[in-house]
Amino acid sequence: MNSHSSQVRLMAAATLLALLGSAAAEDINLVPISFHEIIGEVVDSTENSQFNIFGSITGFEAAKVYPHKTESYELHILRNMDGQAQILLKELHTEALVSLRKGIVERVTLPEGIDHVPDEAVFST
Repeated sequence: MNSHSSQVRLMAAATLLALLGSAAAEDINLVPISFHEIIGEVVDSTENSQFNIFGSITGFEAAKVYPHKTESYELHILRNMDGQAQILLKELHTEALVSLRKGIVERVTLPEGIDHVPDEAVFST
């Protein structure tokens, strides 16, 4: 399979994920939660690399968080594995989400003159 075909399949899978997420959100009246005002509702691969939020997850493409149950949330991570889209789901309790968001704030608002984010990811799966 060539690179273009893999990219088209991944884009189709990402579009399907977005549509399914939208449909599910409409059915139960849920919307993704913003990670931070600079990042928004989606951490993409560029932001993950720049701020080391989720570390080096093989094939990482994007991540979103949705309300799940009372006092818990669900982290959705989309990754590309050999041209195949894969969605990883992880339940987060409120404390874990608060810690993730706090870590993101620390990374995206690094003090003046500090241009290197820590080697340790904000969140490990």
